[in-house]
Amino acid sequence: TLQRMLEANGRENVHAWRLALSDSPGELRFTDGDCSPINHVSEDGAIRVACETGEAFCEREQVVPDVIKIDTEGFEIRVLQGFGDLLARTRYIFAEMNAAPEVMAATLPEDVFDGPLYVDERTKRLSRARHNHEDAVFLNRVSLPELTSLGYRVDPR
Repeated sequence: TLQRMLEANGRENVHAWRLALSDSPGELRFTDGDCSPINHVSEDGAIRVACETGEAFCEREQVVPDVIKIDTEGFEIRVLQGFGDLLARTRYIFAEMNAAPEVMAATLPEDVFDGPLYVDERTKRLSRARHNHEDAVFLNRVSLPELTSLGYRVDPR
């Protein structure tokens, strides 16, 4: 579906891979609801997808992600674990919070990331209180000066 949408809109600057990310290579199975927002990894899923770690993908494609956005219907922890040491070099992680905040925080390098935080774009504030249904942001502390220079403020711990 994504590939069809990219082609229909002439988006040549966006690349789509038929690939799943996890904490180990292999194959994953997914439910099959065309354009469904709740497709997910399932032992008896109809769609089989090759799987690799985020670390292996980034190495092969020769990229280091500045931003990682994850909405994997409960598979977020395994996706993050697959990035290994690259997580510490990622500036922002936006993730749906299907795991408990302490589980999510334990997955990320503790001395590197702050979060979960929630963005109020109107006030340019990142707070610890969730005020909408938006995904959580985990902020690499090296990104704080850049955000501050753009007028954002982060609530103290």
